Amino acid sequence: MKKIQMLSIAAVGAAWLGGCSLFELDNKDLPAETLRGRVVDAATGEPVLTDQGGEGIRVRLTEKSYKGNANPTHNPDFFCRPDGTFQNTKLFKGTYTVQLDGPFVPLYVEDASGTPQRDETRTIEISGVKEETFEVQPFLKVEWVEEPSVAGNILTAKIRVTRATPFEDCKAAMSPITGYADSWL
Repeated sequence: MKKIQMLSIAAVGAAWLGGCSLFELDNKDLPAETLRGRVVDAATGEPVLTDQGGEGIRVRLTEKSYKGNANPTHNPDFFCRPDGTFQNTKLFKGTYTVQLDGPFVPLYVEDASGTPQRDETRTIEISGVKEETFEVQPFLKVEWVEEPSVAGNILTAKIRVTRATPFEDCKAAMSPITGYADSWL
């Protein structure tokens, strides 16, 4: 009796698995489109230098052209290199919204109710290789005062850190999301 039950369960399971799309071939082409670009200071045109990885400049893509998704989710985020350049070579052809977040005046800002107050995201068509340059207002500017030197086991570097964006511009951009106050200085 147990053999019959087990065979029945196995037959039902095999029929169920055979009827699902689990065993169909994936007929989609591999993603082969490329988005590359750079992030530069809007005032000087110089690259925005940053940390690499989670502490640096994040690039967020949201595909808008896929018709099967009424509520599109973001593609996996990726990050800029330390020299402010970025590249993703595994994208599907389509229309994407591109949003950058990093050590600069935010390009996208919502108020507490979720209403966009500033939206400098870009909607772009990606087909083949697409190159974009994003001009931003960095919070700080780091400059070499003199070239680094090594003497024995000691590395010496002299740098200058200055405010790159006027305080009023930062305050105006951040107020809708933080309730920015002059007392924070």
